[in-house]
Amino acid sequence: MAKKALLIGVSQYEAGLPSLAAAPKDVAAMQGVLKSPELGAFDEVETLIDPDLEKMQTAIDLLFQSCQKGDLGLLYFSGHGITDDSDRLYLATRRTSKDTFRSTAVSASFIQGIMRDHRYERQHVLILDCCYSGAFAEGWQAKGADVKLKKQLEVEGSVVLTSSTATQKSYEDKEGELSLYTNYIVQGIESGAAESDGDGMISADELHEYAKRHVQSAKPAMKPEIYGIRQGIKIRLAKARVDTKLEYRRLVERYAENGEISFVGQDILEVKRERWGLSDEVAIAIENEVLEPVRKRLKNLERYEKSLERACKQMFPLTEKILGQFKDLQEVLGLRDEDVLAIQDRVLTPYEQQELEADNLRQRQQRQAEIRKQQELDLERQRQAELEQQRLRDAEQEKLKAEAKRQSAREAEQQRQERQMLVDFEEQRLRDAEQERLKAEVKRQLEHEAEQRRQEQQNLQSKIENPNSLEQPKLPFRLSRRNFMLVAGFSGVSVVTFAAIRGSQTPTNNSTNNSTPITVNTSQPKPFTVETGKPFKIEFENGVNLDMVYIPSGKFTMGSPPEEKGFEDERPQIKDVNISDFYMGKYEVTQAQWQAIMGNNPAKFKNNLQNPVESVSWDDAQEFCKKLSQKTGKEFRLPSEAEWEYACRAGTTTAYSFGDNASLLGEYAWYGENSGSKTHPVGQKKPNPWGLYDMYGNVWEWCQDSYEKYGGESDLIRKTGKAITKENDNRSRLLRGGSWYNDAGNCRSAYRVYNNARARYFLNGFRVVCVLR
Repeated sequence: MAKKALLIGVSQYEAGLPSLAAAPKDVAAMQGVLKSPELGAFDEVETLIDPDLEKMQTAIDLLFQSCQKGDLGLLYFSGHGITDDSDRLYLATRRTSKDTFRSTAVSASFIQGIMRDHRYERQHVLILDCCYSGAFAEGWQAKGADVKLKKQLEVEGSVVLTSSTATQKSYEDKEGELSLYTNYIVQGIESGAAESDGDGMISADELHEYAKRHVQSAKPAMKPEIYGIRQGIKIRLAKARVDTKLEYRRLVERYAENGEISFVGQDILEVKRERWGLSDEVAIAIENEVLEPVRKRLKNLERYEKSLERACKQMFPLTEKILGQFKDLQEVLGLRDEDVLAIQDRVLTPYEQQELEADNLRQRQQRQAEIRKQQELDLERQRQAELEQQRLRDAEQEKLKAEAKRQSAREAEQQRQERQMLVDFEEQRLRDAEQERLKAEVKRQLEHEAEQRRQEQQNLQSKIENPNSLEQPKLPFRLSRRNFMLVAGFSGVSVVTFAAIRGSQTPTNNSTNNSTPITVNTSQPKPFTVETGKPFKIEFENGVNLDMVYIPSGKFTMGSPPEEKGFEDERPQIKDVNISDFYMGKYEVTQAQWQAIMGNNPAKFKNNLQNPVESVSWDDAQEFCKKLSQKTGKEFRLPSEAEWEYACRAGTTTAYSFGDNASLLGEYAWYGENSGSKTHPVGQKKPNPWGLYDMYGNVWEWCQDSYEKYGGESDLIRKTGKAITKENDNRSRLLRGGSWYNDAGNCRSAYRVYNNARARYFLNGFRVVCVLR
């Protein structure tokens, strides 16, 4: 049996492909081990350096033609490999250029055809140390994910060894003379270390495994491959030297890990050196040869990590340009994606955490600055007030008397408007003939009172000044003021509240408890309709319900007036804000309701499923509304900021819906003074005049809006009742109403605050609104 080899190395190319200085050296090294009688013992070894297409094809043809029955033919190539748009492989010659590679390079199909023509009872070996870096130079593209070498080169009785795939680069050893892959092919034969089954011969598969193991230790991104057909994978290429140096090398490989030899391994190797008579110089040389690729890889990992740390210290977050440069560095160092991901997690995480903390700090500093500014304004007002008091002296007393008279007149007008409002409410509730009669009697009595007021001005004035003792006109049907207010659904609202309602012409709330709720079962969804003005109820599984209250259309003034102790972002007030009617959740969304829709419970305070759900972000609330809408076929969403304040005030103009007296807040809210530092079940406190519970305290409630100060163009949108939204805004979504943690000032109807849309704080929850149009 004859053994013949053709060794081709191409180092010089036309424009567009970089030169490869290692190619001729690779050929010389392969020639040395193949011709050696003690190693390859090949009968014929022909070399070809920088050939053109004709010479290269002719030499390949002659190699396989000359092989007779039982012969071994080996073709070795070191140079650039190129692929076309159809993933067909070409081996570049010295005449190969960008525009003519199909006609100047040797195709894989050409080699396959010749090997197939001469395959019978012959053995063929093809070793390709191709550098695909040329395929990625300017003007060259590798379209496929791989070069499908198995399909292009498979021939019965043959074996193909490749240094890398089409999407990888083979590397020249910058500190040596050979390419990385060829270096370990030669080393495996020359040292005999590639022999692994004890038969004294180095087969193609043994040589591949040895080279692959060492190449990936040095450059993990490279993936050498082998393709063998049937018996082809057992082709024997060379004899293996068996000596003590080789055995010592195998022991070093066994006891080495991460570029170092264990303490136990060092003791074993020391005993072996003395037993085999190896000098320290020889042993150290073998150890360095085995460990150097791993040490280089570890050094490359360390270099990448230090470079990343320097970049982050200089600027964070990193720009797209810098990230692209780190991708280039990864490729140059031959690092895998999993290697750099571990480094990036370790280096970038502290900087990302600092960035988040800095963002939170900026928000706190901004709020503190606003508080300081407000405090300075308050102090300035106090100083001016003191100066004004000194200047006015006796004139101030006269002013107070005049103000008292005007206040008496206002109270008289408010009383008249209250009575008229009560009549309006009664008209909406009367249904049968008797109620119509009572309504007419009320109107006649009020007209009679108006006529008598001219004659009884002095007496009526004194009664108005003392509202607690004010006697209501005795109507024929004996409807007391208290019972009249209860009928209208306003038992807890002050006289001032009714006057404000009437003065702003805000419609009354028609969603009284006397209406029959409409139940929607989400486990058996079906179309439904709701009569405007009636409440309705969504029925979940396991007896969980969502009650919706009707909010009538109307207009109101948004924000806090100058005399109210508020913040700058609540001013200037926005007048004539128009709100279309809608439905709002009677309570904040509870943990039970959340669990019924979302299937989990993110809350911190889990002692009662009727507690409001918290620790949910703005994004989480959006997802809840989306799923609820899908289950019911109706549009559920978060309220706009204007809708929320309109519903919260319920027609009032005071700091709270029950007046300006903050000491009464404990009757309506769980807040910092009475919450015990936790949430409580919804609906335990008094509702506002429109039947909404926990509008103050318990949890902050997300609104649809992005944060914008009043007084700008955004006020035009607020006047329509719609939400102010910014595209891709994740930093400033509004919350209203205060929480169990906050003081009374932070629970006012006009108070505003914002959070990051992705923040999940245990202060924040929400309630939903529904638009049936």
